Amino acid sequence: MILPRLSLPGRKDAPARERRTNAEPALENQLIARSRAEDAARRLRDEDDARRATSVAPPPPRHR
Repeated sequence: MILPRLSLPGRKDAPARERRTNAEPALENQLIARSRAEDAARRLRDEDDARRATSVAPPPPRHR
């Protein structure tokens, strides 16, 4: 049985749909950066929420 040669993305003889465009790595990097930024924002928000939940609220103002 003869197996077809697997073409790697980016090779000239690869079918057009398998070839990576120059824009794909940049888009991938954008998605990774956005995901990391969202994770960092979520982590900060979670830490802030946890800090608020454990902090002691000041006593209510007294009315004279």
